[in-house]
Amino acid sequence: MFIEKLLTFFCKENETDNKKYPSEFALEAELERKAGNCEVALAAINKALKSEKDNDMFYITRALIYKAQNDFKSALADIEKALRLNPNVEKTKTIQKEILEEFK
Repeated sequence: MFIEKLLTFFCKENETDNKKYPSEFALEAELERKAGNCEVALAAINKALKSEKDNDMFYITRALIYKAQNDFKSALADIEKALRLNPNVEKTKTIQKEILEEFK
């Protein structure tokens, strides 16, 4: 219920996808991932990445979605892309280590 209210507030249902900012798609993706709706989350973050291909945080979000789906190869590819875009984020390195541990 709380997630639905947040989504309604930030990503108004009556607006088309063309009117949403990439950050709105990213927020939707993160909320859906946390709710366990990985397919919906993946669709949302892919829309965000269409507009902002160089946003390391979007790649981290998608990596976490892939990780939740046990798609460790795709998760690792996205984390590595995020690290190339912004190599100084410690959280990204931590997530990379977690994915590598689970990928073994």
